[in-house]
Amino acid sequence: NVERDYALVTTTTALDGLLTEIRAAGWMALHVIVDGDTPQRSTLAGLAVSLGPRRARYIPMAPEMSGPQDLLAEPPPYLTATEALERLAPVLRDATIRKVGHDLKVDALVLARHGVGLGGLAFDSMLASYLLDATRPSHAIEDVAIEHLGYRALTREDVCGKGAKSVALGTLAPDAVLTYAGERADLAGQLEVPLEQLIASQQLGPV
Repeated sequence: NVERDYALVTTTTALDGLLTEIRAAGWMALHVIVDGDTPQRSTLAGLAVSLGPRRARYIPMAPEMSGPQDLLAEPPPYLTATEALERLAPVLRDATIRKVGHDLKVDALVLARHGVGLGGLAFDSMLASYLLDATRPSHAIEDVAIEHLGYRALTREDVCGKGAKSVALGTLAPDAVLTYAGERADLAGQLEVPLEQLIASQQLGPV
């Protein structure tokens, strides 16, 4: 079993601490966790961040309270999307902080729908995988991680179930999503070096 340090960030104090670390590191691997099938129709469930191998933080984001019935409900013990994005936005927009991810275009689309730009896009392991072998049937992070890191990541079906028994990711407790979310940022960060080396050795140019 791989030792890893994955944890939830559920308070503004913890989030501010993470943002200080990101600024000091000058880079971040990230993955936007959505509830839905397409970037245009999905709701933001959270954001995963990794600053080193086998270390990740997941910031779950509660949907905004929308109607009178919500006001009576117990607010979830973590930040709303508005609270979290307000703090994250300056770092996400900052072009001097390198962003690494897997399919950053989708991350950028979802964030843009929430009014946050994503600057400093530096390395996308999905584009790198495509560049190395455009003919492979899947460039999903689970497949790329198996091939290049020998690591079997959780799939969305592992977390949400499949077929008629599947549940929406947004209805799961953040604890249940933590490993899935953390892996997506962590593995994207870990894939950068091996994929860049392969691309350089095959003289395929920058990603």
